[in-house]
This record gives sequence, structure tokens and C-alpha cells, in this order.
Amino acid sequence: MVLRGAGASRTTLVADTSGLKAGDEVVVERPTTQAWIDAIGMHGMFTPNWSLRFERKGTAAHTTRASSS
Repeated sequence: MVLRGAGASRTTLVADTSGLKAGDEVVVERPTTQAWIDAIGMHGMFTPNWSLRFERKGTAAHTTRASSS
């Protein structure tokens, strides 16, 4: 799904685009886990168990399928 919020467009991969269409408002949530805090070098500054949430409006919804042989 292509999402537009403050700033530039972003493409976000979702497991299933059924029921999504351009113009839909969605919430993108990133859980703040200890592994993520450590990966960005912020250990000691943040504690896990809270999430970052961003409200976005979809500008397009595409389905991509991988094929295997």
C-alpha cells in the first residue's frame, strides 16, 4: 500500500490488501521492543512495551504475489 502522510510518500508492505483502497485512512503501528531499541542504539534511553503510531491515508493499494516453481 502506498501511504501519504507528512512528508514524502512511503510504500508499506501489508500481508493482505483485501478491503483496502486509495483514500482509506490507516494506522501504521511499530511496536517498541527491546530488540528494536538495541538495534537503533537507544538502550538505556527508552523502555519497551509502547508503540509508535502514525495516521496515514492510502493513495493506492496493490497486490503483489510471489510465484514459485
